Parts: sequence; C-alpha cells; structure tokens
Amino acid sequence: MDEQKHVLILNSYHESFTWTREIVGGILDTLPESDYILNISVEYMDWKNYPNEDNLRRLAEYYRYKYRDRQLDVIITSDDAALEFALKNRAELFSNAPVVFCGVNEMGMDAIVSGHDNVTGILEQVDPGDTVRLAIEAMPGLKKIYILYDTTESGMSSGQLALSTLKKIRPDIEGISLNNMTYKEIFDTVERIESDSAIYIVSFYSDKDGNSMSFEQLCHMISQRSKVPVFHLYDFTIGHGAIGGSMLSGRLQGEHAARIALRILNGESASDIPVSREKTVRTIYDYKQLARFGIPLDWIDPNSEVINSPFSFFDEYKLEVLVVLGVIIILTVLIVVLVIYVRRLKVAEKKLQESYEEMEATYEELFATQGELSVKYEEMKDIQEKLRQNAYHDSLTGLPNRLSMFENMQEIIKTRKDELCALLYVDSDNFKFINDTLGHTNGDKLIVKMGKRLSAILRKNQTIYRLGGDEFIICYCSPRSIRAVEDFAQKIIHSFAKPFTIGGSTLYVTVSIGIAIYPDHGTDTEELLRHADLAMYRAKATGKNKYFIYNKDLQIAFEKRMKIEKNLRGAVDNNEFFLYFQPQMDILDGRITGFEALLRWQNPELGFVPPLDFIGIAEETHLIIPIGQWVLKNACMFLKKLNDMGYRDMMIAVNVSILQLLQENFVDMVLNTIEESGLKPEQVELEITESILVESYQTIRTRLLQLKEAGVKIALDDFGKGSSSLSSLKQLPINTLKIDKSFVDSISTGQIGESFIDTIVMMGRKMGLVVLAEGVEKKEQIEYLIKRKCHRAQGYFISKPMPEDQAIVLCRDWSNPLVKETV
Repeated sequence: MDEQKHVLILNSYHESFTWTREIVGGILDTLPESDYILNISVEYMDWKNYPNEDNLRRLAEYYRYKYRDRQLDVIITSDDAALEFALKNRAELFSNAPVVFCGVNEMGMDAIVSGHDNVTGILEQVDPGDTVRLAIEAMPGLKKIYILYDTTESGMSSGQLALSTLKKIRPDIEGISLNNMTYKEIFDTVERIESDSAIYIVSFYSDKDGNSMSFEQLCHMISQRSKVPVFHLYDFTIGHGAIGGSMLSGRLQGEHAARIALRILNGESASDIPVSREKTVRTIYDYKQLARFGIPLDWIDPNSEVINSPFSFFDEYKLEVLVVLGVIIILTVLIVVLVIYVRRLKVAEKKLQESYEEMEATYEELFATQGELSVKYEEMKDIQEKLRQNAYHDSLTGLPNRLSMFENMQEIIKTRKDELCALLYVDSDNFKFINDTLGHTNGDKLIVKMGKRLSAILRKNQTIYRLGGDEFIICYCSPRSIRAVEDFAQKIIHSFAKPFTIGGSTLYVTVSIGIAIYPDHGTDTEELLRHADLAMYRAKATGKNKYFIYNKDLQIAFEKRMKIEKNLRGAVDNNEFFLYFQPQMDILDGRITGFEALLRWQNPELGFVPPLDFIGIAEETHLIIPIGQWVLKNACMFLKKLNDMGYRDMMIAVNVSILQLLQENFVDMVLNTIEESGLKPEQVELEITESILVESYQTIRTRLLQLKEAGVKIALDDFGKGSSSLSSLKQLPINTLKIDKSFVDSISTGQIGESFIDTIVMMGRKMGLVVLAEGVEKKEQIEYLIKRKCHRAQGYFISKPMPEDQAIVLCRDWSNPLVKETV
C-alpha cells in the first residue's frame, strides 16, 4: 500500500544492552512484513544508567518537541520503564497511540497496565523450571544448584522463582542463593564450588557496590573460574561460557511484539487483542561446554540446538552427499535400462522413434518452463530492488529518507573522525499557509519542486535527504571551512529567490536553515540533527529567510521556549491573561472614538511575559485560537461596560491572527461573541496585517466580506510595511487604514515618510476609508496629521496603554491633549 504508517520503538535501556538490541532486531526483522510504508523511529531511555525523574522530564520535553507534528500509529515498548513512560505520556507526547509491550513479566504488567486501555503485548515468561529439569537430566549426580541474581525487583522475583521451582521439582537438590554480593565475592565463591554442583545465573547486572558489567562478560568470567557447568536465563550468553538450557530469547520477544503491532496496523484494536503468554525460549547448548564437563549429547533433549559442534563431513555436507548418492543410483538404473534397451533395440526400433518424438516434445516443454522461470526471477529481482528503494527513499520526492540519512551519517562519522561534516536543516517559511490555501495536493507538488531545486545546486560531497513535511537535510562532508558551509547556506537561500508555479499560482517561497557541525556540535547523528533543528528555529525566530549556526545559547533559548509553551497551555484556564487598552482619538474634535485591546500575560512561574515572547509560540502551537477568542470576548465586555456607563459612541479594536481567520467557524464565533456581549457589530473593529492579506487573500476574503456585511469593521494594521499596493485597496473589504509607526516617526525628521503619509491620507479619504496614524508621540506629529486631514491618531502623545479601571477613569476625566498643549 502507498499509505504511510508511523511506528515508535521505545526501549527502557541503552542500545548497547544486548537484551534490548536483540528485541529491536526481532522487531525490525518482522515489521517489513507489513503492506504499508513504515516510518520507524527507535528511541532508548537508558533507564539502567539514569533511573531518575530528571531523566524522565528531559525525555518528555525532547519527545514532545520531536514528535509534536507526527501522528504515531503504534508504540512498541521493551521492558518496564518504557511501558510505564509510554502509558503515562502517550496522550500528550505520542498521539495517544496504542501500545504493544514486551520484556515485561506478569507482575510488572499488573502493576503498570492497571487502569489503562488500548494496550496489549507479550509477557516475558520467566520459567526456570525447564532449565532446572535439563540440568538434572544432563547431570545425574547433581546435589546443589547455586542461583545467582541481583537485588533489583525483577532479579529478586526471578531468583526466588528459580529457588521455589527447584524445591518443587527436586527437594533433595539444595538451592543456594548468591545475592547481594560484590563481583569479587562472587568470583571467590565460584572458585570454591564443589564438582557435584551447577551454577544458574538468573539476572545479575550490578553488584552491591553499584558496579556493573554486561551479562555476557559476567557469564564469561564466571565460566573461566568455575569447575562446574554454568547455566543462564538468556540465550545471548551462549558462546560466552553458558552451557545452555531453556533460555529466554529477546529476539523472539521482539518478533512476537512486532506481529501484534502488525495486527493493530491492519485495523485491529489493541484492547481486543489478548496479552500473549506464549513462551519465547530456545533450548540450546554449547558443545564445547558439554565436552568440557563430560556431558554426552545423548543426555540432552534430541530436539535441542547445539552450537560449536565438531566438524562432521556427513553432517556438514549431508544434502550434497545424498544428492551424489541419488545421482549414482539414478545412473545405475539408467545403465541397466540402457542395457535392456540395447538388447531390445532391433525389435523396438519403431517404439524408439516414437519415444524420440515424445522426448523432443518434453524438451520443448522444459525449455518453455525455463523461460518462464527466468522471467519470474527477473520479476523477483525487481521487487527486491523496489523494496529497498521504498525502505531508504521518500515515496513523494524519491530522495533518500531519514533511515538512509542515519545509516550514511553513521558510516561518515566512523570513517572520517577527524574531518568536519555539516548538517544543514532546511525548512520552508510559512508552508502551512500554502498548504491550507492551495490544498495538500499542491502542497505536495511544491515539496517535490523544492527537492529538485535543492538537488540541482549540490556538489559531489553534498547529499540531500527528505526528513518529512517541508523539511530537508543536506549533509556537507569535508568542507574546507565553516565559512564554506555558510557560503553554501547562502547559496541555498539565493536559489529560492526565483518563484515556483503551482496549480496556476505563482508562489514566492523562502527557507530558514539551521546548521550543526561535526564534531563541534555533536558526535552522533541524533545530537547533530537536534542541534541543527534548534538553529533552524532560531533562524525563523529572527526574521526567516536566513541561516543560523548552532551554539549553546540555543539550548537555553529552547528550554525557555518550552517553559513558555508549557505555561501557555494553561494560561486561559488559570486566568493569567489580562487586557490593556490604548485610546484612539479623533484628531479634529479631540474626542475618544474607541480603544485598541492589547493582550498581557502574568505567569506565577515566569512573571510578566512580553507579547513578543509568547505570541509567536501561541501561533505555532495553535493556542492563539482559544486565546484570541478570550481576547475578543473580554474586549467586548469592556466596551459594554463603557456603554452602560453612558459612553455609547465608542468602538473596540481587536487584533486577529491568520490562524483564527482560517478556522471554518470564525465568522460565527465573532458574531456570536458580539451578540452575547450585548454590543452591535458596528462597535467592533478587527485588525489584520498586510502580511495576512498577501499570504491568504483568496481564503479569508470571503470571511471578511461576511463580517463587513454584518456590520463589523475591518482595519488594515501596520499599513506600508507589507507589499500590498495602494491601487489594490479598493478590492480589500476594509474600513480603516492604520499607518505604521515607522512612517509617523519620520515626520519629525523630514524623511521620505512624510510624502508617503500624504499619499496614504489622500487615497484613503478618496476611497471613503478612515485613516488612523499609529505611534504618535510628539506634538509636531499630530499637528502635521491635522493639516493633512488624517482622521484619527493613537500613541503615547494621547495616552499609553492602561488597565481597564484606568481606561474608565480616562473616559470620565478626558480632555483634548491639543488643548492642554496650547494652554
């Protein structure tokens, strides 16, 4: 299928932990059986080395950022910590995806899964009974079994289970615990164990002093010192000193979990799939260890796997020997047949001719069959090549994908340790607006053309990958210097100066680029990618259409942003927002015509947060939609309060975001809010910026017309900063032009802005629009505006923004500031 599915493999431990590596291997070997195109992400929590809440908080913040725009279809967890983390955080971090667990015993499952739904998996069935029975069968004179386990919860439960199982099976064999010991104490004890004994290692990752070593290393060191056979719970210790037995397999755990995940991807509900209790064990022995302790092969289960067996020509080449014998038999039979045939040759000449014809027909059939097989073989080769192409290339653009990038970067880092290598994270600016206005089909066409344009400027030591959405990664190997990387980034930005033509529309697209350099900014792909991502967002935050190189300050800025985003999510419900109001004055008669509502935020943790710090984040997270509705509601309530006090000839101005305008219910929301407040639509003015009209004019024009027809006024804010022309104003559904403060500032300096103001005022009046000047701070500015017959003004010369109670006092005690200046 062409449909893409997203799978997250979340592991409790580090990838160097063999058990975890075996589970991941089993999952990755099985998932390709799916008919879907799978986007697989693998994460490691490293819980054994960092078992603390700080690690969990950092992971939560990182995953929230990493998977914020990704819709996961299923999560596969290994071991307890990952399962618990996924269930607690999946609603917030992982799209509330179904969870499939493995590597968790029944006691752990009961404690973690209780109270959660949409979760299933396969239990880690620790059954030491099979290994104990095999040890007894292989060692008839066995009198003692030393059982080694650590003090972790899982180690204690497994060790006690082994002791109780031994007592049930053979109460005459003594079970001795090796627990809560240092490695030295263990090794000393092992060297003194009697020859009628055996050692069974259940789980021992760290000793009582906190020192740790891998299961394979510990098994190897104990085997070297031991005079008796060493059994182990896990199969990956075979070949490292373990004699064998019924051993738990991480790979089988991973394969079973992956098959359950495939059922979920195919439409089954996780809640309808019962937890599997199937044993994931292998009965396996090491021949070298059996020979070392004189245990013959006929003492063990004949169905067991045996590794390191001595070379046997017949066993090694059994199939070939049988084939040769079969050929000899066939040849012998043929010779006998030929002898008989020769004897009857003269009397069967006619039959020989008929047989010859039959053989000729058979040969033709065989030849045709061979041709068909050749065609099938070529088809299989094509299918294999397509599968590899799908696994390592993006289905939309045909470019190498994320998996390809990670594998290539690992090889680059391994082979070029002393050379520079740059990751350039390229992301288009405002792609979501293009997607919303032109549709996803045209959005996909734009992504394809972006990929081709980027590919066209690459050199031989530069490789492009599509990460997802409108994000591309370019790996720049062995640049001459960091300056060369910056020149290349600037070259990318310049290449986007030429517009794209999509669906009959001409689109001007800019890109922001984040750069991370190996090894200065990270020594592995994940770290470099994360830092390049941070740098890219910094480039966007500082104006877009530029590049930025990672530095450590970005991490601080990222953490600040995460704090703002976290606190912003509860700001409306916690009543942390409040409004300030700045009056707007009629220049000719000096009366207040209304107020502009300005949003402010006071947070208990962050204190006062400037609007410039949180408005952009609110738009990125779409929190601007409920925040904007809150502002409109409270601004209308303020004006209604003034109306009730007798001030009925005023209006309230409220700023509106592009995201609000793109909502299907925006017009109904505005009109319902005005009606509920008791105001008339004519008393409310919505302010939009030029950039909104340029980016999404066709989409929002209809909604603005509906609002204007209902009586709501529309103001074009910061006019003159954007790219809209004066001649196009007649087509815009607006009532008011607000001249940007930068042009008002030029009045007192005599710069070119004065002539521009004259033009705006003249054109606005001819078109029947109200012209309002923003940022008026000086007397000479207001006098200039009066002479040009500008309608209204707003700024510190008239009044600073103020809270509601002060705004009410201002209305009561209002006097024309021009009169005061004259006096």
